[in-house]
Parts: sequence; structure tokens; C-alpha cells
Amino acid sequence: MGFELFDYIMIAVYLILLLVVAVFTRRIKTFRDFAVGNRKLPFSLLFASIAATYVGPGGSIGFTGKGFENGFLFFMLAMFFPVQSIVTGVFIAPRIQNMSNCSSVGDIFAEKYGKFAKISAGIISTGLCLGFAAIMAMVGGKMLSSFTGLPMLFSVIIISGITTIYVYTGGLRASVATDVFQFSIFAILVPVFFFLSLKHYPEGGAAIAGQAASLTRTGIEAFSGIQLVGLALTFYLGEMLIPPYVNRALSANTGGDSTKSFVMAGIFGFAWLAVIFALGVIGRGILSPETVPDDVFLTLGSQVLPQGLYGLLIIAILGIIMSSQDSVINAGATTAVRDVVYFFNLDQKKELMCGKILTVIIAVIAGILALYLPSIIDSVLITYTVWAPTVAIPLVVALFLKKRQPWAGILSITAGGAGALFWEFGLKEPLLGIPTVLAGLTFCLLGFFIGIFIHRRKEA
Repeated sequence: MGFELFDYIMIAVYLILLLVVAVFTRRIKTFRDFAVGNRKLPFSLLFASIAATYVGPGGSIGFTGKGFENGFLFFMLAMFFPVQSIVTGVFIAPRIQNMSNCSSVGDIFAEKYGKFAKISAGIISTGLCLGFAAIMAMVGGKMLSSFTGLPMLFSVIIISGITTIYVYTGGLRASVATDVFQFSIFAILVPVFFFLSLKHYPEGGAAIAGQAASLTRTGIEAFSGIQLVGLALTFYLGEMLIPPYVNRALSANTGGDSTKSFVMAGIFGFAWLAVIFALGVIGRGILSPETVPDDVFLTLGSQVLPQGLYGLLIIAILGIIMSSQDSVINAGATTAVRDVVYFFNLDQKKELMCGKILTVIIAVIAGILALYLPSIIDSVLITYTVWAPTVAIPLVVALFLKKRQPWAGILSITAGGAGALFWEFGLKEPLLGIPTVLAGLTFCLLGFFIGIFIHRRKEA
């Protein structure tokens, strides 16, 4: 089914509505408003924002492609992410929300590990946000380019430009407001897409189950046991406490709101992943086996959705992409101000202006990088493997430390990051087949315990 005039009109109206949101949420007066919404966001808004942030293009387009290739193999692995969201909500998010003087990941590191660790975590966190923003720009640009015929560069400018405008004007509040709007669209439309796809499957439910089992079995045979363990850990730790989630935990009105938001987002994640991977399996029976995995979601939509609904599907996916992109751009700018350029001792007004300028800079660099990235899931997994051993684990440990441990923080970040990068890019193939995430975590923990030993020797 081709794209209709009505589809174009709906997309144009949707993008205009996002700009309207930017106008109504532009009244931010302090950097605290820009970064953490003045720490007054309720459960309902936080839940929708967290869910909208983490489903992302990887959790929709990318996972549909994996379902098309490997059945429910990656579904079983990706389930570790909503489990992590629930664990975070119960045990970690309330501790973050209680840190009233913090506005970023680096602020937490500063309290537990010192200023050098703060800067190191800030640089890595900003780089992570930049990488995720580039992935979102790439996917959004490809989508817009594919159905309008616009050059990729112009498509990236349109998608990232609109996102940047409302983040620039409204900070976290604008990001959360648009996330809620976008979440409402895709939470309704994607299940509708799933049921309509079922109706178009030629052989019925039993055939779908058989195909899913066959694809899953073939996929499992393509990986070793240790590779599967590494992938499961990557999905569990890859987005744990990345800056957008830390910012949302810090922005919660109460610790209870923070807990409920992450737990409910995790529960939503189980249902979401089941639908998304099932779409990939269904697509295997409808589309050509030669279909590019990253194209399965939209190609399937073009074949099974009636006129008008395909345009709504595009809107839903654009919403998913922009929800993730606005979160990482805002978090990246916040982190850069609080953790990288903080030593300039800026007042609140100058911090706010600096945050807005960095919003634009991050968006521009991400747009340039978007033109050179590999596939969606490959890009996401590379980002995950660097984040987990450098910042995620030291951050979780920091929340439970009773005493400052500067050497432990510095050495865990340095060893984890260097080990992960060397394992991923310095070796032609992983030593003994050990995945990068496992190697990086080993180096990270080794650095942490060496740091503890040095600290104790200095105290003795």
C-alpha cells in the first residue's frame, strides 16, 4: 500500500503539535527546571516518559528485525531489560531521588568518589547520550527519507531540529510532556498493528508458533553459551541508570513516585517486547525472506494497514524515536553542564544558557554522526558494552557506599572503560570467546577492589 496524501497531512500536523508543546513549556527560569523539572514530576508523567524513552527505535524497529531473523531468541535476552527496570525501581531509584543536591550522574559520583570521578563519569555520560542521539537521528532520518524522497541529510535535520527546538525551550518538562503525548499514540496503535498483521498471516496461529520455534532454535544454534550470557548481561546492564533515567529518578516528586514509575515501565516492557518480536515472526510469513531486518516493521505496516493508519504508524514510530532522542539530548546537555564545565562556577542563569547551547551542539554533532552509523541493534549494543563496565556498576555501588572511596571510583571507571574498549576494538576476536561486557565488568570490579585496597592502605 502506498503513502497517501492524508498520511502526509497527519505527519505534518503531528510535527506542528510538537512545536506547539515547545511554546507552552518554554517558561523555564532556572537550570534546575531545565535538568530535573524542579523535582516535582508525578508518577503518571514519569511512567509514560520512562516507557517512551526506553522502547526507542532499537526496542521497536530493531527488535522487529531480530524477531524476523531469530524468532524469540532476542526476546528472551531482551526480557532482562524490563527486569532491570523493576529492580531499579525497587532498590535504586528511591536512593537516587533522596540525593537532593544532585542533578546528574556526575553529581552522585562527586559525593561518593570525588571530583575526578565526577568529571570522568560526566565525559562518558555525555558521550553515551551523544551516541544514542546519533542512533535516533539515523533512524528518524532514514524513515523520513524513505517515504518523502528527501535526502538523508535534510531528513535528519527535520527530525533532530524539531526535537532540539522543544528541548531547548522547555528542558526536561518539554521532554516529558511530549513523551506522554507520543506514548499515548504508540501504546494504542502498535497493538492494533499487531492484530491486523495476525489477520494477514496466511496460515493461522499454529503456523506462527511453528515458525517462531524454528527461527528461535536456529538463532540459538548460531551463538555459543557464553555469547548468550554476554548478550543477556548487555541487555540487563546496557541502559541501567543511563543519564535520562537518572534525571527522571531525580525529578520525581517523591521516592514512591520514582519506584512506581520504573516498576510500571518494566511491566509495560514485557508486553511491549512480546508484541514487537511477534510482529517480526509474523512478518517472516508475509514478507520476502530477503527483506532487510531493519525495514521489516515499516514494510509490514505498509502491507497490512489500511489507508490512513499507515500514516498513524509512521507518527507512532517518529514519536518513539523523538521520545528517546529528546531524553538523551536533554540528559547530555545537563550532564555536560553539571559534570564537565562545572568548574567555571556558573550561576543559575548562566548554567541555563549553557545547557541550552549544549543542547544545540549535541544535536548537531549527533546529526553528523547519524550519517555514518551501522545497523540499529549493532549500534545500540556497542554503546551498551562501553556504558555498563565504566559507569553503571560504579554508580550502583556508589548508592550503597557509606564512606567516600575516591580511588575505587577512579580505578573502576578507568579499568572498566579501557578493558571494554580494548576487548571490543583492540582484539581481532574476543579472547577465549569471552564477550566484551564480561571482560569489561571483570576489569571494572578489579579496579574497584584495587582502589579499596589503596584507600585502606592510605588510612592505615
